[in-house]
Amino acid sequence: MTRQPSGYYCPRTVAEAVRLISQPHLSTALLSGGALRLASLEPPDYEAVVDLQAITELQAIRGLAAGGLSLGANVSLLAIGEHPQMPPLLRQTVRRALPPVRRRMITIGEAIELAAGVPEVIAALLALDAVVVFALPEEHRLALSEVGLAVEQPRLPRKGLIVALELPEASGQIWGAAHVARTPGDEAIVGVMAALEVARPGIVQAARIALCGAGPEPARLAGAAGLLAGQALTDEQIERVAAGVRAEVAPVGDYRGSADYRRAMAGLLARRALLQAREQLAEGG
Repeated sequence: MTRQPSGYYCPRTVAEAVRLISQPHLSTALLSGGALRLASLEPPDYEAVVDLQAITELQAIRGLAAGGLSLGANVSLLAIGEHPQMPPLLRQTVRRALPPVRRRMITIGEAIELAAGVPEVIAALLALDAVVVFALPEEHRLALSEVGLAVEQPRLPRKGLIVALELPEASGQIWGAAHVARTPGDEAIVGVMAALEVARPGIVQAARIALCGAGPEPARLAGAAGLLAGQALTDEQIERVAAGVRAEVAPVGDYRGSADYRRAMAGLLARRALLQAREQLAEGG
């Protein structure tokens, strides 16, 4: 049975927000940017809205002591797409996947909570090994890949209030991205993001490949990326990974593309993303 929201709260601090969403008798939904939360045509199934937009400590982008960046949960995708220190893979994906008006109205915290609304952004974050910082009741960290990116995730606040997203140091990283869509400005039917750490003379130390549109979840990591560890980015290795991606995905077909089409595109786009990364390596990273 659905319920109409009967309460609205606007906390000023993280501690106050934690107290609100920790109440066992109160089912809450978090509101920051609002573009994803409010766009649903489904009847609400929560009792109260907790508006996070007045919490200033959630709005900062800052450097981490170990390198990398911390993005407050209320940082908009627009700010992420324009920030000069943001990893290029994330910056490019945000700008390609969403028009400016949507970037302005979606925060990174909302994107994580409602991942199905921005699958390409989530894929980029997975490739970059992003970590989600929660507070409920104490601060803890969880790799984005472990958060459980279900298509519907209305109870994410019960896992903790998202206060930040951390991105590891990306200097020296090579990356590639490829997608297929009906038109250049459309959401990707299938998208692939790859981020690789490479040691000289061109040996891959670690690789992460993330896909969207290739399974029932908004985005997922490809196990086939492990085939690159300790290897050079040769044509043969790239083909092995592309074949591995095709073999492991389990797409769900719809009006935009059948399961077979999505599977074929996953392998093809994995190849393109890795070739793009290899071009960067040839250019000096």
